[in-house]
Amino acid sequence: MKDLNLANKNNIQKLINYSEKSPAVTIYLPTHRSVSPDHINQDEIRLKNLLYRVEELLGAREDGESLLKEFKSEVNDLVSSKLFYEQLTEGLLICASPGFFISLRLEIDVEEYVTVGEQFYLAPILGLLNDYKEYYVLVLATHLPILFKGDNYGLYSTNVQLPKSLKESLKIDELGKDNQQQQSSYGGAKGFNGRGGEKNIAQNDRLRFWRSIDQIIVSRLNKKLPLVLVGMEKEVSEYREISKYPIILKDHIEGSYRDPKPHELFNKSQQVINQDIIKPEHDKIIDEYNAIKGNRPHLVANELKSIYLAAKAGRIDKLIIGLIHNTADNVREGTNRLPKISFPPIEVAQLYNEITRIVWNNGGKIININRLEMPAQDTFLLATLRY
Repeated sequence: MKDLNLANKNNIQKLINYSEKSPAVTIYLPTHRSVSPDHINQDEIRLKNLLYRVEELLGAREDGESLLKEFKSEVNDLVSSKLFYEQLTEGLLICASPGFFISLRLEIDVEEYVTVGEQFYLAPILGLLNDYKEYYVLVLATHLPILFKGDNYGLYSTNVQLPKSLKESLKIDELGKDNQQQQSSYGGAKGFNGRGGEKNIAQNDRLRFWRSIDQIIVSRLNKKLPLVLVGMEKEVSEYREISKYPIILKDHIEGSYRDPKPHELFNKSQQVINQDIIKPEHDKIIDEYNAIKGNRPHLVANELKSIYLAAKAGRIDKLIIGLIHNTADNVREGTNRLPKISFPPIEVAQLYNEITRIVWNNGGKIININRLEMPAQDTFLLATLRY
């Protein structure tokens, strides 16, 4: 079985560009990121149940029989592979048509949804691609600091080697640490009797250590990507003071982490990315819609027919979709309310799909936001126009 792909911009663009042969099958289903016998059993049952629905839909079409055989074979290949379950995230998208099958990992929980039509159903996903972010996470520590690279799907180890410890980096003479007049062997300012001098020396040594880390960070990383800091408040403040990295996010992950694993920091990292980058981007688009509606109402569209006509004319600049809601009704254990992709009423679903495809192909920006954040609560779709 091939590795599951990420539902990122490149892979979704391939789906859009794919010259589909009818019929086109699209399945969305929630899955478990963690692997356990119970989770595997739940995900397998859920996928097989949706397969029965595909059988019904393809069975009702004259051109569905051959694809059904291909599709069942591909799905059976998925559910029989341990690697498939190890790669799962919060959701799964499966697209298939004659001679074509792909499964994509989703970064967000999703309602179960099955459709068979002339095109793959990508409306909710096109609205999430703008939220796909890559970033770095730097765990600050005077012993074994570590750097991860992250995206919406996880954190990953990097090959960037950082100094292993303050002692190694600064070559501090541990034998002289009880001397109240000790001087950092790295060349720090001489301390004086009393706690203040010792404190200043220790702080100076840490600052030099942070600088040695920062020099590596600045020289090795893609400086267009944001950096999330992890550490105690004092450490984070010190690093901010000396760092020359251009994009350090305002919020950080508080705490002392020794040899952290990527999964231990992923959710907290995503919270920082959502709070400092994604939410402000959404708020800006919403504020822009409200301002244009108030000052130039002819440059907004809030009815489905007018949005469709504007899309066909290439007039849509930004399309706002409200197909996410927060709910505790999900496959995850616990009672926390989590964001979840939803779908529009069936009578307008295909029109939503066509509109989003047209806007995407014409270079418009699409965002999928929480239903409660929509500037107008009586619709799932709004647009600002170019002219």
